[in-house]
This record gives sequence, C-alpha cells and structure tokens, in this order.
Amino acid sequence: MAKRQFIVFIIIIISALGLLTQCNQEPTIPPNNIAPVFRQAMAQKQLTNEMFDFPGLRLADSLVNHYLDTFQLKGASLAIAKDGKLVYAKGYGYANLEDSVKVHPAHKFRIASVSKLLTAVAIMKLVDEKKLSLTDTVFGKSGILNDGIYLKARDKRMYTITVKQLLNHTGGWCRKCNGDPMFRPLEIAKKMGLKSPIGLDDITKYVFARRLWNKPGTEFGYSNYGYAILGKVVEKITDKSYETYVQDLLKPLGITGIQFSKGSVAQRAPLEVKYYDAKTVPKVRSVYNPRKKVPRTYGGNNLEALAGAGAWIASPLDLLRLTNAIDGRKTVPDLLSEEAVNLMVTPEDGDIRRVLGWRGCRSHECWRSGSFGGTDAIVVASKSGISWAFVVNSSVESGAAVGKIYRLMRRILNTYGKNLPDINYWGLQPLTK
Repeated sequence: MAKRQFIVFIIIIISALGLLTQCNQEPTIPPNNIAPVFRQAMAQKQLTNEMFDFPGLRLADSLVNHYLDTFQLKGASLAIAKDGKLVYAKGYGYANLEDSVKVHPAHKFRIASVSKLLTAVAIMKLVDEKKLSLTDTVFGKSGILNDGIYLKARDKRMYTITVKQLLNHTGGWCRKCNGDPMFRPLEIAKKMGLKSPIGLDDITKYVFARRLWNKPGTEFGYSNYGYAILGKVVEKITDKSYETYVQDLLKPLGITGIQFSKGSVAQRAPLEVKYYDAKTVPKVRSVYNPRKKVPRTYGGNNLEALAGAGAWIASPLDLLRLTNAIDGRKTVPDLLSEEAVNLMVTPEDGDIRRVLGWRGCRSHECWRSGSFGGTDAIVVASKSGISWAFVVNSSVESGAAVGKIYRLMRRILNTYGKNLPDINYWGLQPLTK
C-alpha cells in the first residue's frame, strides 16, 4: 500500500508542475534512479549542480570533466532541453579559481558571437512589429542611419546595403581579405591619429573611408562590424539603448540577468565568471591603454565597441530560454512570428551560412558559436526537439574550441539522446551568488 501511495504522490507532483508527456500518451514517472534527486530538487525549489546528479548520466559528467582536464580549462557550464523542458543543467570546474568558486547553472559567461543571435532576434521583432523591413537600406540619406558619419562613404555601394544583408553577412566586406576592423582597434587608432580606446563611430569612419570588397548581396563575408551596426539600427528605431531594448525584450522569457561584459576583471557583473587564457598565450597591448600589456581576456578586445556583435554575457539557461522561444515548435510559445522564425533558419540560395543570426542551419539543426580570448560558447537547436548550450571560461592553446565542444556534445547526445529523462526543471530558482 505504501508503494502505491508513493507512486500516486509522485504523479501528483509531476502533474502539478506540468511535466506530463503529450496528451495522447500516458503520464510518465521519473525512472527509479532519478526520482530521489528529482524529489529533492522540488523540495528545495533551487537549481543546483546536485539536482542533476543522476547515476545514469554520470558518464556525461566524466566526458565533460575529461575535456576540461585534457585542455586545462578552468570551468564550463552545460544545459540541455528536450521538447521545451529543461532536463539537464550543470556547472563544471571553477568560475573563479583563485577564490575556489565552483561553476553552477546560474553563472554567466561571455558568449562572444552568440551575441549575434540576440541581435538578430531584436531586429526580427522590429520586423514583426512593422517598425522596419529587411529590405530597408541601412546607410545614407534614404537609410535608417541617415545623418553624420553615415553620409560619408567613399564607396557609394555602401548606401545600398540592407538590413538583411547585415544579418546574413552579405554586406560586401571581407575580413579574410583585409582584416576585421572590430579586432584592429589599436591599428585603426594609430592610422587615424586617435587616442585609445576608440568607439564604434571611429571604426565606422575608418570603414567608410575604404571600398567594399564585394557588391552587397552577392558574396558571404562574415562581418562583426555589420552586427555592431545592427545594434545602432535598434537604437535608432526604438529610441532606447541597444542593451536596454534587448533586456526588455527577453525579460518576459525569464532571461533577467543578461548584460554587456566589461573589459576589466574588477567590472565583472553579478554571477559573471572570471576568464582565463591558455598559459602559452602571450600578453597583448591593451585596447584601452596601449602602453600596458594585459591578458587577452581583460583588455585584449574592445567589448564596448563590439556590443551586438559579441559583448553579451549569459548562462546556458538563458540561451535555452531564447532558443525555446525561436524554434518554431509548439512546445513553448515563440517570441517571433512563424514567418520571422522561418526567415531566420532558411538558408538563402542554399548556402547554410546565409541565415539570420545563426552561424548556420541544416535541415535538422541550427547552431550559433562564438570565441575570443578566454571564451568559447555554442548553442544548438534541432528539429528533434533537443537543444543545448555549452560555455567555457578558458581558452585552449590551439585557439577556438567550439568544434571540439560540438564533437563532445555529439558523443554525449548519441549516448543519451533517446533516453533523456522526461522531467522539467524550469520552475526552480537558480542560485544568486
């Protein structure tokens, strides 16, 4: 009798939390090896690493820890959702090695170019609201940015660049051909006779004094500058700062702790991890004060200028809340219209890179990655209903590691993908310190 009452009790808890499978299926109870951990989580109402200490998933822990050990990384965080439900979220290693602070699911990390996904969502929301069009030109008298420095382009083709071309990296620039201006601030400052740090307006003057490499709309050319400018477009249309608009837009999704990362370790936001470079990477001249040599992680990049191209911090939980709201599935209400979601994930001319916000989309999944000193981040959403996000706070010696992370996650999901527990932890509160 006691066993039957226990089973009924668990079913009641799961039903109350909305954790049932689809209505045409029987309710599921967490497997025996998960139920005790799940009950403890529900009782504490707080999201901690211990809430995901499932015996059946310890091999995943072992694989992640082996990855950190192999590449001498300080910390990482992983979250997995299935059909809109949060089924796994765990921190590994250290958020701050010096103070022995361990990573937990609520810790925020720099997400580098994953920031572009947030920028694209902001633009597509304005398109949904008919406040702008993807075919609107960006620069010049008839463009959105139609005053001051935006009227002084050497190459008049600049005035034909559209919002969509900035979103899908076909604005006409070529970073492989003549470098990425967003990561050359010291060089640009010297050429223009300016004092560091320089801002996006200074970089715009530099860009506008040069010719485009390609005719806009014809060739893919990855552009951080284009996404930084999209932040200016948001500001012009909304009359808000880009950072504030995105925060307000995503707050209803439960994404409440995102903000821009700052250039110094002393300026870290609440719950933001500390960043570490590989031991073999030499110090660089600070973009804020070229007379100083600093680690790439703190002063190697001008985060304020990058803005919508790469300045956000977020947790994997935040990233999955976002992907759940832009995946076109019915499990969670979408933030964008069906048309906007389809536009974001449909490659133009069959080129999987020419999508909006994402780094690439194939028929079965979309992904967005980002890397710079001390940071690697990747988020993936698939039509199978499984999405995941993985971030680290350390660099590997060989440079960007998102490919290694992707292969690690493929191994984990190939092992567990069909057997992920039918549970949902979204209702629990993450730690606040």
